[in-house]
Amino acid sequence: MIEAFPDRRDRLFGRERDIRFLQERARAPGLSFVVARPMMGKTWVLQEVARRLVEEGDFLVGYHESKGAESSHLLYTVADLYTRWLADSGLREQALSLWQRHRSGLVPKVGQMVGLLFEKLAGPQLPAGIGAVVRSAFDGLAEAQKDLLSGGLQLAPLAYDQAQSLTELVARVSDRRVVLILDAWEKSPSVRHEVGTLEAFLKHLDDWPDVHLLLAVRDPELEAAKPSDEALQQAKSLDRLSPAAQIYRMQAMDLDEPAEQTRLLEHLRSALPATREQSAETLLGWLDGYPGVLNFWTTEAQRLAITGADQLRNQAEDAHELRYSELAPLLAALDDAPLATAARLAFLPRLDAELWEALREPSLAGALDQTAIDLLTDRRLLIDERHPSFGHDTRHAAVRRWFIESRLPLMRRHAERLIESIACSITGFDSRSRPYCEALVGCAAIAEAIGTDRTVRCAIDAAHSGFRVHEPSLDPAFDQSFPKLLARSPRAAPLIANALNNRGAVKHERGDVAGALADYGAVIDLAGTPIALLAKALYNRGVARNERGDIEAAMADHGELIGLVGAPVDLVARALVFRGVAHGKRNELVAAMADFEAAIGLAGAEADVVAAARYHLGFAKDKRGDIGGAIAEFDAVIALVGAPVDLLARALIDRGNARYSREDLDGAMADFDAIVALAGASPSQVALALNNRAIAKFQHGDDDGGLADCEAVILLAEAPPDEVAKALYNCGWEKGRRRDFAGAMSAFDALIGLDGAPPSLLVKAHYNRGATRQTVGDPAGAAADFAAILALPGSAADVVELARQALAELQAHPRDAA
Repeated sequence: MIEAFPDRRDRLFGRERDIRFLQERARAPGLSFVVARPMMGKTWVLQEVARRLVEEGDFLVGYHESKGAESSHLLYTVADLYTRWLADSGLREQALSLWQRHRSGLVPKVGQMVGLLFEKLAGPQLPAGIGAVVRSAFDGLAEAQKDLLSGGLQLAPLAYDQAQSLTELVARVSDRRVVLILDAWEKSPSVRHEVGTLEAFLKHLDDWPDVHLLLAVRDPELEAAKPSDEALQQAKSLDRLSPAAQIYRMQAMDLDEPAEQTRLLEHLRSALPATREQSAETLLGWLDGYPGVLNFWTTEAQRLAITGADQLRNQAEDAHELRYSELAPLLAALDDAPLATAARLAFLPRLDAELWEALREPSLAGALDQTAIDLLTDRRLLIDERHPSFGHDTRHAAVRRWFIESRLPLMRRHAERLIESIACSITGFDSRSRPYCEALVGCAAIAEAIGTDRTVRCAIDAAHSGFRVHEPSLDPAFDQSFPKLLARSPRAAPLIANALNNRGAVKHERGDVAGALADYGAVIDLAGTPIALLAKALYNRGVARNERGDIEAAMADHGELIGLVGAPVDLVARALVFRGVAHGKRNELVAAMADFEAAIGLAGAEADVVAAARYHLGFAKDKRGDIGGAIAEFDAVIALVGAPVDLLARALIDRGNARYSREDLDGAMADFDAIVALAGASPSQVALALNNRAIAKFQHGDDDGGLADCEAVILLAEAPPDEVAKALYNCGWEKGRRRDFAGAMSAFDALIGLDGAPPSLLVKAHYNRGATRQTVGDPAGAAADFAAILALPGSAADVVELARQALAELQAHPRDAA
């Protein structure tokens, strides 16, 4: 269920100045860090800011509080933004309508994900179901950030361009400003990656809509265990980078106004009877402006236990020092079963609703005993009725600390059992597995600190690979440990197989193809590997073998995948396309076309695979002389929703060329126009389109337009040398035809001096420059060019013969040539 931001005005004191300041900050694009010690009220203040901004009607707000195990803090925050946006029926209808009318111009980098999301939301939706649909879509986006070589589950941090595109879509469609709130940013596992995104955001604010990011960061100076904190240091660095960034340090509650003091005291005396006997001065002195004292006094457990001044004062002192004196006697008095459950809860990261639901799955029955949880709740150790929680994370840390100091062997024993149970609960690689992987990653530091068995910890190393943190699984200790884990817990095979697949992809990317092949082979040979991961390993091994030139083995792997019962449709489609391309390279066009057609016919294949199959089918038809059939396939790629920009551009180029071959110059130029205007087309594709359009314009009689296109290629940043060379050659040819001999020679000079120019064009440039020099009375220069052609390796025989004749003529009649 989508919950509105809570209204805590009756319990939020002395924070009006902070709230108003942050509200004003949110009205301008930029970045604000809210920094304070624990229990100063950062979360309540940020949620109140969010509530007020939403209430104004001009803002959409995304919020996520890190629990320390998310694949991407920013991704979760943007997902929450989408959930809140699309939960509003009016805004959802507006979004769906605009998407249908203008989808081609909206967020091309994430268009496929958004398109699928909007398709799922097109019918009547209950608000409770929208969050699940959005989360599933964003899980898919995180996984889709991998290339075709990546392993199974890969929950990568949100890339800068995706973050920009996704927020831009919300702002443009809703016509509202966007605020993203990343709470407890210091816990985020993706701080380093997100710093890069935030730095790019600050440097390119003009590229974004009206977006403000609010990040809560705990000040570590008062935590002895963390004398320095990466998040705070990064915040200081970003604060220095741009005036649009600011660190805002939250101070003590502002209780200077008598009315605010009265409101606070009335609340206290209503909620906590023991305070009624104390003077205002005494209570305010104990509080000393620290909200943590209110938390200590008014939790359910303490509210009932505090009966007098001594207890009030002691609790206030504990709050200021972040001590939880009540925990030790409560924990020490527990019997074995509830103590074991408390140890497991202390070992885990703080639970949220999603992880709690995952841990209640039948496969984990007994890991967290409900009877014991009820007893812990009755004893006031657990205080959250929605899911088991020790409360604020400082209290959770205090419980964990008690176990380490007082019951370490017990905690270690139950931690090891819990790690294995969670590892064995990962049976497939979809969104269901994400909470388990996040839980394992969230336990990494404590598992090492309490000395859990290395064999068991390799499950945590394997889970890290799902977050693109591969160093643990690349450690030789991982290879020594995972066979032992599988020997005692065979049901952990899916987790290990996923890590090996991911590790193989990393080795492949780093150039260690032999190591990658070994890892893919291990996945294929591993008993208990799920079909989906087996399919991915076969696909990846086929790609790696193809790179090594072992085409037959590559096609055999992809053939095995194609015949694998239960293999994911999308991977079967990709294997068909890959095998079809291999057939095509061997000029086995009938077999290639059969594979492409089979991929197109697979229900459930992703849009990018269908686009690739149709594109290659069109290419094969063109090679067979079926120009009409080729154009039809390119038409289908261009019309396909979710087709990658690269394939869209390639289809436009090839359709333009096919139309040109049919002497449909207008149609060809329309396609080349479309590429030049296509957002996301590469410089090489734009340069090729401009060159082709120039030739079409020359044939159409638009010589000025053709020359302008050639000059546009020459000036295009990052245009490849071969396209620049073509443009320079055509530019020189056209200027020579116009008798602008100086301009022609300048173009040929530039081509001859161009690094990476194709040899065939160098030969032509020398010949034409020689002819031009001969025309303007420079026989020596002309002779030098013709002689250069004879010395250039690989020169075409006809041009060599022309150069030899011209050189002989110059040598025989030098004065006539002059």
